[in-house]
Amino acid sequence: MDNQKLEILCEIIKFQRSVLPLFSEISMASPAKSRKVQIAFERLNKKVCTVLQDELNVELLDFTGSQYEEGLPIEPMNIEDFEGVDDLVIVNMIEPVVKEKGTSNILRNGKVILAESK
Repeated sequence: MDNQKLEILCEIIKFQRSVLPLFSEISMASPAKSRKVQIAFERLNKKVCTVLQDELNVELLDFTGSQYEEGLPIEPMNIEDFEGVDDLVIVNMIEPVVKEKGTSNILRNGKVILAESK
């Protein structure tokens, strides 16, 4: 496993998740330009991630919106903010779970932000 490429893949995912929300804010000033940049960004990101996933033979798992359960291959970044683990939901995947393609072998746990279910 090429750990350096895996690190790059995870950094790209983190960058994408932090930047994409900004496009909606920018679109107020210039919707046409913002949309073009967003499309180009998404296309480049998809291509890079696809190439890296194929080259590394990995799959990325996203648990956003899922009920939090102990034992999931994730590291909750804010678990100490809650009394117990009842009725918690994963609201943000900071880093995806990385697993070997076609197997159940987890190569890297994901990092998440939790919130109470509503």
